Amino acid sequence: MKYPRIWIAAHGGEIGAATQEDAPTQALAILGRSDNNIVRCHVARHPNTSADTLAEMAAGPGWQLLLDQYLAANPKTPKAALREIFVRVRPRPGGNDVMWDFARNPNTPIDILKAIAEEYSRKAWAPLRDLIDENIRSRRQ
Repeated sequence: MKYPRIWIAAHGGEIGAATQEDAPTQALAILGRSDNNIVRCHVARHPNTSADTLAEMAAGPGWQLLLDQYLAANPKTPKAALREIFVRVRPRPGGNDVMWDFARNPNTPIDILKAIAEEYSRKAWAPLRDLIDENIRSRRQ
């Protein structure tokens, strides 16, 4: 795409463009650097966002838990970025919700899945452990 900023303006500005199903990768890369947290959250969960943009967003400073959750859920988020997010959200209050996104993501490194399963080994967390077991089993087939 030659003029992604024009495409963004033509599709309702940052939020409008970030929510377009057909948003081009180049426009999403620009939107991923937005100062608007809502825009960045839409970019983080958009299926057209490139792995490079997701990695750049994950490495950025001061990201909020909601953005980390969307990044952890996107199967295109690179493994190195998923590791950064895991280290960041693990000790955080509210980080439990993100663990479900890691568990569902087929790109989450197995060692992270096993660490989550071990950390949440109580009976109350059986559904999360079952989801992790299913994710690991699906990779062996």
